[in-house]
Amino acid sequence: MKKNYTLPGSKRLTPKETLEHLAKVASVEERQDFYGGGKLIADFENEMATLLGHEAAVFMPSGTMAQQIALKIYFDQNDSKPLGFHPLSHLEIHEQGGYEKLHSMSSILIGEPHRVITKPDLIKKDLSALLYELPQREIGGVLPTWSELREVLAHCKEQEIPVHLDGARLWECTSYYNRPLDDISSEFDSVYVSFYKTLNGLPGSILTGSSEFIKKSKVWLRRHGGNLFTQFPNIISARSAIQDTLPKVPEYCARAIEVAKVINSFEGICTYPEVPHTNMFHVLFKEAAEVINPRLKELDVKHGFYVFHPTSKNEYLDDNFQSKTEVSICDHALHFPDEELAKSLEILLSKQPHFAPLRSGPKAASKPSR
Repeated sequence: MKKNYTLPGSKRLTPKETLEHLAKVASVEERQDFYGGGKLIADFENEMATLLGHEAAVFMPSGTMAQQIALKIYFDQNDSKPLGFHPLSHLEIHEQGGYEKLHSMSSILIGEPHRVITKPDLIKKDLSALLYELPQREIGGVLPTWSELREVLAHCKEQEIPVHLDGARLWECTSYYNRPLDDISSEFDSVYVSFYKTLNGLPGSILTGSSEFIKKSKVWLRRHGGNLFTQFPNIISARSAIQDTLPKVPEYCARAIEVAKVINSFEGICTYPEVPHTNMFHVLFKEAAEVINPRLKELDVKHGFYVFHPTSKNEYLDDNFQSKTEVSICDHALHFPDEELAKSLEILLSKQPHFAPLRSGPKAASKPSR
C-alpha cells in the first residue's frame, strides 16, 4: 500500500471545518465589528500595532488594497514623485498596474531582478516612497543582511524617503535575523502583513504606522470600498493564526534547512538559496518544465508523493537551470521524513543521491550579520 506524503504547505480546511474552528475559538461574549468599529476589531488592531512596534493599525480586506493605500498617502504628501520598488515586486508583476490605473502613481524599478535592493541602488533616486519586501518572494525568499537593510533604511531617512514594508511573509524573517518582529518592523515607516500566507488564516491584512498615517489610511479604506459591514470571521481567523500558528514558524524555518540539504544532495536539482533564509525557497531543475511536470504528476498519482507544485520557466536565477518551483515549508513537511523525501526524489530524477557536500546555490545570498 502506497504512503501519501505532501511536502509544501499545510492542510487546507474545508468550509465546514473552518466554520467549526471559528466557532470553537470565538468567545460567546464577543460581538461582531460594525464598519470598522467595535471591541473585537479595535482590540486586534491594537494587539497588532504592539506586535509590530507601531503606534496604530487598521485591518483591511486585502494586502493589495493596504499597500496601494499606503503608497498613495506617501505619493500625495511628497509632491507626486515616483515610487520605488523591486522589479519583481507584487505591485509590478501581479496587480495589473493597479497603482498607476487607479491612482495615477508613477514608479521607478530599483535594483536587479535576481537580487535584493541595497543602498547603492538608491543613490540619486528622488522618490515619494520606497517599498521594500521582506523576504523577496520571487527570487526564493532571500533576505538582505541586517547591515544591508539598515544601510538602506538609514539612506532613506537621510534623504527623507518614507519606507513601506511589504511584509506579507514578515513572520518568516525572525529566525534568520534572530530578532523579534517589532525589532524588524519598527524600522519601517509603515508595514503590511498578511494572515493567510504561512499562517493559513482567512483573507485579511493589517497596515501599521503612526497614528496620523493610520487616520489617513482609514479615509482611503472607505474610498476603496474596503470598510466592510463586518469582518469578524476574518478577524477571528487572523487572531487564531497569530496565537496558534505564528509560534510554529521558527520550526518551519529550521525544517526548510533540513529539506534543502536533502534536495541539494541530488544532481540536476538545487535549492535557491542553498541554505534557505526563511521557510520558503525555490527549487531549480536542469530539465525544462515540460519534462519535470509530467514526472511530478506521476510521482503523486502512482507513488503517493506530492513533493513540488508544477514548475515554470526559470527566468531570473542561474541560467544552468531551466525550470523552477516555489516551496513553502509548513505543517506537511514536519511529517515528511528525510528518507521518504530522498526516495521520492530518486523516483523523480531517476538518479541515486551522491550525498556530496552541499554545492553553492546559484547566486547564493550571504548569511546575515547578526
